[in-house]
Amino acid sequence: MAITLIPPRRRNINIQIIIFSVIIVSSIASSFLIKDINRVFKASNKSNIFSSSVSDLDDTMSTSPYRFGFVGCGTIASSIAKGLLRQTEFEVESVAVSRRSESKSSELKEMYPDLVTIYDDNQQILDQADIIFICVLPTQLNSVLEELKFEAGHKIVSLVATSVLADLADLSNLSPSQIYKMICKIYQ
Repeated sequence: MAITLIPPRRRNINIQIIIFSVIIVSSIASSFLIKDINRVFKASNKSNIFSSSVSDLDDTMSTSPYRFGFVGCGTIASSIAKGLLRQTEFEVESVAVSRRSESKSSELKEMYPDLVTIYDDNQQILDQADIIFICVLPTQLNSVLEELKFEAGHKIVSLVATSVLADLADLSNLSPSQIYKMICKIYQ
């Protein structure tokens, strides 16, 4: 399995590095993934991230701890959350997850009791996070986003394969530069 990130037209390097770090350390990373990430960077006129040293990346990372939120907490979302919590490149202040797929969210809470909080209300997740991963079924996307009030500082990472960046911007009232798509692929 591999993940491809589709960045917005105006990129924010902090969020890209976070997402790439998550992907690299998540349990679903593979050699196919490295090829996909390199392709994204080459297409966006960035250098190969894997040839950069960590010190090169430090200059672009914020020193503030990151607060992540997961609306929907299935297999892929919990894998990404675990990757975020295991990595050591940047500090994670908190991870807010929805109770959806309760076995997955409960497992995260048991593994990281000081960092993971489970919420029944998706708006509470947004209120506790700066970077929000949207991990719901395609048929649920519009109804879930219509109920939420995003703040100007939020970043969205949609894992909904059928989502369209322009539609996500309209539903969230955020700038397209604050919205990213992450797509999982299965190679057989």
